[in-house]
Amino acid sequence: MASTFTSPVVNSAIRLGTQAFDETDPIQLWPSDSLDAIEVVIRAVYRQVLGNAHVMESERAAVAEAESQLRNHAITVREFIRYIAKSELYRSRFFEPCSRNRFIELNFKHLLGRAPSQYSDIADHSHLLESEGFEAEIDSYLDGDEYDQTFGENTVPYYRGHKSPTGQQVSGFANLLKLLRGAASNDNHLAHQQQARLNQAIMANQISAIAPVTRPTTEWRTPITPEAYALMHPELMHVPEEVKSAIQLGTQAFDETAPVELWANDSAEAVDVVIRAVYRQVLGNAHVMESERAAVTDAESLLHNRQISVRGFIRAIAKSELYRGRFFEPCSRSRFIELNFKHLLGRAPNSYSDIADHGNILETDGFEAEIDSYLDSDEYILAFGENTVPYYRGHQSPTGQKVAGFANLLKLLRGNASNDNNPIYYQSQARLTQALMAEQIDAIAPLSSPANITHTPTVLQAEPELTPEQIATQQTFKGYEPFRQTSPVELVPGASEDEIEVVIRAVYRQVMGNAHIMESERLVVPESKLRSGELSVREFVRQVAKSELYQSRFTDCYRYRAMELHFKHLLGRTPQSFDEMKAHSVILDTEGYEADIDSYINSDEYNNAFGENIVPYYRGYNSAPGQTMVEFTNMLHLLKGASSSDKDLTDNRPRVANGMLPYQEPKVSKPRDAQEILSEIFKFTTSDTVPTAPAEPATQESEQDVVIAKLQQQLAALRPSASIGEFVLRQGTQPKAVLGSNLSQQTDEKAALIERLQGELMEAQALATIGANRLNKWQQRNFR
Repeated sequence: MASTFTSPVVNSAIRLGTQAFDETDPIQLWPSDSLDAIEVVIRAVYRQVLGNAHVMESERAAVAEAESQLRNHAITVREFIRYIAKSELYRSRFFEPCSRNRFIELNFKHLLGRAPSQYSDIADHSHLLESEGFEAEIDSYLDGDEYDQTFGENTVPYYRGHKSPTGQQVSGFANLLKLLRGAASNDNHLAHQQQARLNQAIMANQISAIAPVTRPTTEWRTPITPEAYALMHPELMHVPEEVKSAIQLGTQAFDETAPVELWANDSAEAVDVVIRAVYRQVLGNAHVMESERAAVTDAESLLHNRQISVRGFIRAIAKSELYRGRFFEPCSRSRFIELNFKHLLGRAPNSYSDIADHGNILETDGFEAEIDSYLDSDEYILAFGENTVPYYRGHQSPTGQKVAGFANLLKLLRGNASNDNNPIYYQSQARLTQALMAEQIDAIAPLSSPANITHTPTVLQAEPELTPEQIATQQTFKGYEPFRQTSPVELVPGASEDEIEVVIRAVYRQVMGNAHIMESERLVVPESKLRSGELSVREFVRQVAKSELYQSRFTDCYRYRAMELHFKHLLGRTPQSFDEMKAHSVILDTEGYEADIDSYINSDEYNNAFGENIVPYYRGYNSAPGQTMVEFTNMLHLLKGASSSDKDLTDNRPRVANGMLPYQEPKVSKPRDAQEILSEIFKFTTSDTVPTAPAEPATQESEQDVVIAKLQQQLAALRPSASIGEFVLRQGTQPKAVLGSNLSQQTDEKAALIERLQGELMEAQALATIGANRLNKWQQRNFR
């Protein structure tokens, strides 16, 4: 293919990102220049000082006075640059959102046309910025000898660090290329604007590597001629250029017609057009059903009779339950305020103070006062008046509007088919909060619309009959066909070495769960015996299943997961019921791991299905006589396709065990008397509530001694377990009663002692339960 540029110097410059700034000579203002030449100088200054970023006409209004003085030759180009660099336009782009070092880097680039040569440049200007302020920092570049000798009074600064003037360090070349990345780049790029790019290289006094430019290499492309483009995109050949740009930005749909306005002599049809335009604007381009319009028919009737203006009709819609239910109740506060700006004022919030002010109104005065604050504002009256339907106007450039309003509206407005009642687009979340709070201009995301919007009607036809190959392909996608591609592998007498090798690899594939086996992991001795005829295929499978290779992969996991895999690998199916798993669990506990493996391989099922010389294969997904549907679905849980493997390190849990557990009715405890529970816990019987004759004092004393002895015995039995729950339950000896001389007094003291011992016994019982649980905590066993 022919190259667009034939000069190797230009091609090299393109690859380095410097070509775009070497195309023209430096721009200079002469005393006899015309207004057109002065306009070229002004635009060159904006391009250089504002870092190649686009400047809207509304932003130039802030520095219109300086432009006028330059046109009248009242100030020089240097003074015009000073005015731009000290303006709010420059400050808001490069001083406020950037770190200090990044701001100084950009000052060197914009005002001196080069990158800092060493870290002392950064340090000196940082000290100046801290001690004397922003304006003194700007003056230090423009009043310096370097600026005067390089640019003088009337030459626009230009990038010069990619050249090799006398005395310049070679690091200046690499450093400038880290700040300057081609004709389409700009310094207002949100992805990198906050961070300094030269700190590490300058502080280490090193030369940074030059990264390639992320742009297409146009020197190898054949230019597309207008004729070729017309053949490729015939639908765009008759579209005006301004419409093409609007389509690409997503604003075209709202610029097609003039604003809709209601006039005094309009017909009923014209009023209906106004009503539908209001619904479209105020309800966020969402479809309104006729049944929903019934709630606001009174307002529509008043508008038809000219009893209210369009603004009054909009007020009725915005305060209706229709609006409230769509945008107030389901949305966050900030999102609701964003939509109010969009629907009622036709723009996005300009700053976070807009959000904060309306948030305060909403909190203090309520929903209706918040709606009135937009419709009664001076902005609404000046923009729309009484009878004009609001329209989206943030994509235009009115005087005094910030450039942030353009990007912010495009985050709220994404084309003709979008609407604000779309829950898929996270309608409840505010979309501008982060950008407004950080005072940044968000990047404009491209529309996610298809390039070709033409649709060909679909004609329904009868489905053709599927061939056997197509049926096999469909079954493959379902996950159960990959293992039926070949017949079962069998070792026949007189097999060659190659056939025996196929059998060996089939055994590894089946028994090892389709996992890859390295040559160093293969079982050399059993393989040799199989080749020499000393082992059958069944015995070779037994050797593999009992090997350290198998145990290290499949037994160091949950017990029931290991059993599932044993059924799958050795019998080619899943367990049919939980009883099968429980039976093998008993074998594992009583006889060990090898006996459990033998129970599969020595079973009648294995013998009937595979015999001595057939390699086991997956058979649970077939419909064998007597097989339950549960086994079919369980097999698909274990068998997920030809590329799957049972060596799953991320989720090695049982797949089918939970589904096999027998259902048990939940146990519901019957209400019991508290006295009965206490007597069961403390193993003593309470006295009957039926009054009896008072017992003899000697007999009562003897019964109390028996109860005290019994309680002390129970308490002593619980102390070892209770001491685990609490390090020391009680210190000292067991309590002893101090008996007085009076028999009645001794009886009362013993009754108090019984009550205290019962309390200690209850506490010891609770602590002993904790200790017993700690001692008897079950730990799962692994079998190697």
